[in-house]
Amino acid sequence: EDVLKNAEENNWVTLSWIAHAFLGNANAKNGNWNKAAFHVNQALETAISIHESRHSRQLKVVQSKNEADIAQAELEIQKQEFDRVKVELRNKHLERNWLLTVIIAIALTLVLVFYLYTKITKINKTLSRQKSNFEALNIEMKQTIEQREMLIQEVHHRVKNNLQIISSILNMQASAEQEKST
Repeated sequence: EDVLKNAEENNWVTLSWIAHAFLGNANAKNGNWNKAAFHVNQALETAISIHESRHSRQLKVVQSKNEADIAQAELEIQKQEFDRVKVELRNKHLERNWLLTVIIAIALTLVLVFYLYTKITKINKTLSRQKSNFEALNIEMKQTIEQREMLIQEVHHRVKNNLQIISSILNMQASAEQEKST
């Protein structure tokens, strides 16, 4: 009974249950049935209390685990939502960067086309001037060639006339020499 008092004072439930069960058995062996019934009843109530306490703790653990699981699931859902938003933002950034790249490429192409157009225009103007110069030189050269051909024909005609005159003079001298010798 001292053990029982000490257990109840210190709130040692398991020891109290064991003490009541032991006292119930001891009183039943001694034939003290009222005390035995009291202690057995107390042992049963203590056992029920221990069981309820353990069940309550287990229930709290299960509830705590369920709450933790729910919190974990909510955290996982939030993480998935965050990841989805992150992927969306990354895709939007990629799309924007791709669009900027295309715009810059188009702008550079337009600048290059404009540069080539101005360059080709300058080259065409230069070629046009050179063509005009060549055409003028060509006309001038044709005129010079025509003048030279006329001069050559004139010289040829005069040389022919002079040769004919020389031939006639030589024929006349040959005839005169023949007449002198005869």
